[in-house]
Amino acid sequence: MGENPSEFTGDDRRPVDNVIWNDVQGFLTRLNARVPGLDLSLPTEAQWEHACRAGTTTPFSFGATVTPEQVNYDGNSPYADGHKGLYRVSTVAVGSLPPNAWGLYEMHGNLWEWCADGVRDYTAEAETDPRGPESAKRVLRGGSWLSFARNARAACRNWSLPDVRYDDIGFRCARVQAGNQASPEDAAEPTAPALPRLAERRGTQGAAGGAVLRVASGSGGVARCPWPPAPVVRIRTDREELRVDRITRPAWADALGRDRFGLWTEIVVEPEGGGESVTQRLRWIPPGRFLMGSPEDEPEHYEDEGPQHLVTISRGYWLFDTPCTQALWQAVMGENPSRFQSPDLTTTDRPVETVSWNDAQEFLGRINERIPGLDLTLPTEAQWEHACRAGATTALHSGDIAILGENNAPALDPIAWYGGNSGVGFDLDNGVDSTG
Repeated sequence: MGENPSEFTGDDRRPVDNVIWNDVQGFLTRLNARVPGLDLSLPTEAQWEHACRAGTTTPFSFGATVTPEQVNYDGNSPYADGHKGLYRVSTVAVGSLPPNAWGLYEMHGNLWEWCADGVRDYTAEAETDPRGPESAKRVLRGGSWLSFARNARAACRNWSLPDVRYDDIGFRCARVQAGNQASPEDAAEPTAPALPRLAERRGTQGAAGGAVLRVASGSGGVARCPWPPAPVVRIRTDREELRVDRITRPAWADALGRDRFGLWTEIVVEPEGGGESVTQRLRWIPPGRFLMGSPEDEPEHYEDEGPQHLVTISRGYWLFDTPCTQALWQAVMGENPSRFQSPDLTTTDRPVETVSWNDAQEFLGRINERIPGLDLTLPTEAQWEHACRAGATTALHSGDIAILGENNAPALDPIAWYGGNSGVGFDLDNGVDSTG
């Protein structure tokens, strides 16, 4: 087309907006002329909803409701009883939010999308390939960045005149098979959206020591290919792009392994003045996206925790799997400033406390000097919350919280040592009962 009518520019990956239905017809004509046999069109309203649902029957292809982590809409207007969330006030780059079970991105929200047909009235009769009339009212589907969440539902219908231009309207192209060109094996089947495509590494029969990439779909199909010998492998699926780095034990680590939580490594520090060595385990925290902060209706929410906003952690990092222990601190620093020490000083696996931020910087400098290449730092606030949540969107990584009193939150008891349970069964003479 030679020009860009969009309101939201600056990133070529943003969807085009501010396009009228008639402009789209001109785009399709030009593109089809440049690629013979392509034969793109707009989807009909029925084709659009079929693709959006991806075999589901819920209001959204993701389930009964959505969050701004999944869909770009006005987060101040959630669906049903959902929590308020991020309102971006603009489009997002295509493919930046999760796809539905058929690998289609941003079917909900971001931009209303033009359909090929005009508005038609529904009936209760079963239909095959329904198509609305060639009327002046052209169908729009999907909702947009400006919409309430209810308008991003799979079933929500909208329309506009074909010469109307807004910055919340765009489109996507379809190519409809002529006749019955697709074989039954190629036909799309309803799939469970909760079933991801899994990539796993395993040995192959007849190839000692070989590795194979096995890709399984939710509908039962399986494909295999030899694992490339390259140090970095990128796996592109209809959902994501996965980068796989071949990892060997880092020079600074004394051990490397994997368990049900993921990848771990260990460092061993010998105390300055001699004595038993101290081992500290670190966990690999993968990169990812999360909604940082808390909604206003979360129990005991503080104002500076909002508004919630989407944060991307672009690089993974290693993190101690426990707070720094008194034993490790003493091995590195030669002394223990902690208030809560075991009376016989034989148990030093309590966390070190009574340390300032400046003290922590000195500790990091000394341990990094002793273990070349270790390069430990403190985590940023965003890295800390990403690791704490471990993929959860609730108040605790284990679920929701109910606060029954100043120091009474039963959901914390199995996972936390806090003012509501730390006064139970003192094993130190200087313990403080804060249970109230």
